[in-house]
Amino acid sequence: MTAPTITAQLQAAFEAFLEAHFTRRDKTVVDTLLDPSVTGFGTSRTESTFGDMTLQELFARDLADAPETVRYQINHLDIRPLASDCGLVVSSMDIATTIARQRLTLHDLRMTVVLCHQGNGWRIVHLHISLPTTEHDDHESYPVKELEERNAVLSRLVDERTEQLNAALSHHRQMAVTDPLTGLYNRRMLDEQLGIDMERAERYQSSFAVLMLDIDHFKSINDRFGHQQGDRFLIQFAELIRARLRKSDLAGRWGGEEFLVVCHGSTLADARTLAEDIRLNTEAADFGIGESRTVSIGVAEFIQGDSITTLIERADRGLYLAKESGRNRTCTTPDGPPQ
Repeated sequence: MTAPTITAQLQAAFEAFLEAHFTRRDKTVVDTLLDPSVTGFGTSRTESTFGDMTLQELFARDLADAPETVRYQINHLDIRPLASDCGLVVSSMDIATTIARQRLTLHDLRMTVVLCHQGNGWRIVHLHISLPTTEHDDHESYPVKELEERNAVLSRLVDERTEQLNAALSHHRQMAVTDPLTGLYNRRMLDEQLGIDMERAERYQSSFAVLMLDIDHFKSINDRFGHQQGDRFLIQFAELIRARLRKSDLAGRWGGEEFLVVCHGSTLADARTLAEDIRLNTEAADFGIGESRTVSIGVAEFIQGDSITTLIERADRGLYLAKESGRNRTCTTPDGPPQ
């Protein structure tokens, strides 16, 4: 949302609150416009911050004292977007109402609200109404203590919102590159990393290798034990792989029961050693199904001029050879120049 759009939306949300609060005197509608964890300040310098229940009690008491329409006129309105989904509205207004059959007019009432966008609309997360009471010193257009408290709340809200946005952004980035079942990287991230590794290897004449792993007879696990057990098997197998990688290596789920490991700075012999370690530990592992399981692995080393396609094709051919040779083994194919 652009700043003008946010400003217009904040003004519309604030005016909707005024309409429900003053004109319609509708507590039900007011409640829908307040965040469940809304905070507020009292009108006296001796009153401290309070929460949602107190706000509702105060409004109910106010409604009982002045059930009729409260007429208001906005004299000044200051709208400040704080983030894409958070904003501050500071207003000054005159109000006229009837309490106990007595007409009452208050000039220069100040209302300050903080609104955050939630779901399909804006809701108030902080509310303060400052009445022009005699407890305010003549030289104070706004009580100093309340101003300090308001600024402290605004600072906290901005900090919390920034932390939430950063956490959401971090989570979104993580989800974009992670397989949701195993927690390893997904196919998209693997493709991206392979492209980076190839550029680096071409530029610096360095080496790296890949392992293509496929769990043997995985379909029988789903058929015999159910898909939930199959998912648990994949999760445990991913942990087994992760535990045997160096910090520089990278593993991901290529698809289904296939996994890919990228071994940075490794030769074909180095990658075969890692593959055999994973294979032997898989055979010895207890995956909770009462029987041993195996994995077949194809290994390929990057050759100058390789593309992602040619490199993966060689690893795939090694994997196919391992399957055709009886499974539960590590195989490579001759590394000729890319076609």
